[in-house]
Amino acid sequence: MMWTVTMTVGQRTGNYTTTVEIVNVLPPSLVLQLTNIIVNPGDRLRIPCTVTSYGPVMMMWSTSSDNGFDSIDLSTILPSESILQESKVSVTNKDFSLFLDLSGIATLPAGATFVFVVSAFAQDNEQSSEQRVHVTVNSPPTTGDVRITPSNGTSLTTDFTLAVGDGWTDIDGDSTVFFFSVKEASLDRIRLNARGLSDVYSYMFKLTEGVYDVIVELCDIYGACSNVNMEAAITVLDKTFTEAELDEAAASITATLKTDMNAAIGMAMTISSLLVSDDQNSTDSVSLVINEVATSLLISVVAAVDPADATSVLNSANNMLQRLADSGGLAQTVITESQSLASDLASYVTIGADQSRRRKKRSNTVTVTPLSISDAAVLLTTYSATFSQQSEDSISTNSATNYLQALDNMFIGLCATVSYAEDPVVISSELTTVNIDKRAAHNTASIVYDVTCNNCTSFIAYPAEVTYGTSIQNTYTNWNCSAYLSCYGACFVTAQLTKDLVTPTSPSEMSLTNRVRRSDIMILKIVNPVENSLLTVGNLQTPITITITVDGDVNTTAHSLQCLFWNHDSWTNGTCTASSPHMMDSLHAVTCSCNTMGYVAIFEGPPTVNTIISFTTESSLETETIYVDIETTETIISIPSSAEAVQVSFTIDTDYAIIVDHLQFRNEIKQKLADTMHVKVKRITYLSVESGSIIVTFKVEHGSISETTLQLAVEKLLAAIMSNNLAITNHHGGPLKIIKSSFTYQVVEKDPVPEEENPSTLYIILGCVGALLVIAVIVIAILLHKMKKDHTAVSTSPPPPYGPQMHGVDVPRPASSGSKKFMVQEQTHSKTKQSNDNKHGCTKMYETGHGSAMKDVDIVAIEKGAGIQGHGGVYCLPGEKWTEIEIRPNNRPGSIFVLTGNEFGRSV
Repeated sequence: MMWTVTMTVGQRTGNYTTTVEIVNVLPPSLVLQLTNIIVNPGDRLRIPCTVTSYGPVMMMWSTSSDNGFDSIDLSTILPSESILQESKVSVTNKDFSLFLDLSGIATLPAGATFVFVVSAFAQDNEQSSEQRVHVTVNSPPTTGDVRITPSNGTSLTTDFTLAVGDGWTDIDGDSTVFFFSVKEASLDRIRLNARGLSDVYSYMFKLTEGVYDVIVELCDIYGACSNVNMEAAITVLDKTFTEAELDEAAASITATLKTDMNAAIGMAMTISSLLVSDDQNSTDSVSLVINEVATSLLISVVAAVDPADATSVLNSANNMLQRLADSGGLAQTVITESQSLASDLASYVTIGADQSRRRKKRSNTVTVTPLSISDAAVLLTTYSATFSQQSEDSISTNSATNYLQALDNMFIGLCATVSYAEDPVVISSELTTVNIDKRAAHNTASIVYDVTCNNCTSFIAYPAEVTYGTSIQNTYTNWNCSAYLSCYGACFVTAQLTKDLVTPTSPSEMSLTNRVRRSDIMILKIVNPVENSLLTVGNLQTPITITITVDGDVNTTAHSLQCLFWNHDSWTNGTCTASSPHMMDSLHAVTCSCNTMGYVAIFEGPPTVNTIISFTTESSLETETIYVDIETTETIISIPSSAEAVQVSFTIDTDYAIIVDHLQFRNEIKQKLADTMHVKVKRITYLSVESGSIIVTFKVEHGSISETTLQLAVEKLLAAIMSNNLAITNHHGGPLKIIKSSFTYQVVEKDPVPEEENPSTLYIILGCVGALLVIAVIVIAILLHKMKKDHTAVSTSPPPPYGPQMHGVDVPRPASSGSKKFMVQEQTHSKTKQSNDNKHGCTKMYETGHGSAMKDVDIVAIEKGAGIQGHGGVYCLPGEKWTEIEIRPNNRPGSIFVLTGNEFGRSV
């Protein structure tokens, strides 16, 4: 920074100038959310950390063995970019979290304690900072003896007893609870007690017909569990029940429910197998009693009081809910209570801006309780079971709205849980599969991401892919995610809904019964990782592209396939455009280009309408119309063999502003066109790229007899466009979509030779030509006289076709003998610029710094509205915008100007 002090006494003035360098002397700042962590073996270890530095900084993770702590070389289990990063610029709140998946790391044994060290070194001032985190790997309980008596029995008659013996303990002294479960080979595992039991050494229960595994599990307060699984430990023989016996069994469960809920739950869970058995005469009384037990269990907990207990209870209830739903016996009371509890647990992630259905939102400030992946899976399973037996048109507006709100809350809670350092987290259920991906955004533009996952779960029959584009990348690479903090990425949330719970949120839209949905519903959202809120993402200049596979066959003569976007209360087609159907992984797919994030799906629309392609023959000035089916490449191209060239035009459906290097973009398109049409590059001329999306226009010239004909060249190009095989990309390599219906061509033929001329017509033509010649002579004489009077005039005639009217056209620029090109500095003196503007009509002036020798040169190719100023005069050539200035000797008599050195600014 330069400072100048000026003192004036009378007419005498003196000044002193000094330079002050401001040096950063502050060390980097490290912020850790946790300093003591207990993690279970096989879990995911996340250590959130952010770095702030006022200059270049180096960041590193390591472990310390000081004071006898365990240590590990992180470079042996993590990639280098996860433990060592460098920023060459200052950073604010840059994420540098550590993530370890302990399920595959044997070097972090149970009971060990590690000290993880994060360091930051400022490279400009050599200041450093360090923070430490103590991580203890929890020791799970130890297992002991288990006895089962008897090992054989009769359905719902024999009492089986589980007895636990010595050895069941926790070496850390943590409190523990038992869970008892049974499992048949073809059915899910059934937990007999919804809540953990402490100080219990035996458990009695009945079972229905089948062969069962028995599982005894002991868990500590941190969730670490150890179990003993005894395979095929119990065999239960079949028994045919009368209706009266089933009613009696149901009544016994009801009676037990009043005194011992855990016992009643176990009884209900075992009898629930009758609901899915084809061999039993189950009655309504069985469904009624299981619904009664499930309701009692659900209303026995309050999410806000003990969310962990409520989640455990809901997890146990899910077994009953799923079996009731599979049998069609799930009562509305149970649906309401289970969805209410799930909604409360989802909303519990927010504190301060409580979004529970019982309280109104009071503030935009959101403090978040992270939602674990396992808890989120429980909630998704509950909703999947309770919505499974309902048809889409029977789902109420209230339940659909609450579900979408619960999903949003889960998105926020899960984003608070995951770290930037880990791979995407996928949580799946039959109804909804969710993908949570917290990542930096600097390379997001062209990478293809799975919307959920591909071949990772049986619930996703129709996978989808998304590319976010340059608008998302540019916005979230480095952005202000709060009033005081910057972010270098975001939490990207995508999900697939197999059932439509979006349309029921709008009663008016539900009345449109003629809509036919052909895909899962895609959800695309972004969560602010600092403010823990969903962002509104819209009006994107570069659209997001989502390729969605379609359920069933495609018949475009019967219907089209449209990309519809949910606009608050209705499905609309104004936000997304749809490609033609194509194949992806052996499935039909449609690519949607959307300028807003939210809910997107494929619906049937009106049948495909034929597109009109027109061409003009210049010799006749008549326009012919050809009908082309855009779903095929069968076209009628008619180009006569006498044609000199064909002018072709098509439009790329994206913003003209995305073009970074116009010359490179045109050259790449020219090469693509030549390769596609099988012609030499030199046959493609006058290629221009103009705004209006991106309009590409060019001529393909007639070739030699051995080269590809114009007819075949244009046919190849049109076929490539119609089949999406003309691969034009942006500067990041991302694909650009060509609007098929924009394709046009014009045939340019030789001028016809007239067979005979009418004499009177010929005389008229010759008379007009003569008159024009006389006028031209007079104009030239006036111009010559004017040039003699004005000695400051300059020659401004670059040879055609290179001129203002040819801006953006790819033709060679004429050479200028003895000329040099210069880049010159813009004149910044406002007074001089103002006077020059007024005098010469220039909007921009350039200072050459040369002097009066400017009279001996011509100046060509000046920027639009720009001029050249020397000490000997001002030169102005308003015109189209050029990127450089060329100065050359004009060879006037007496000219002594020599083009050497850098007299006119900086030489190119």
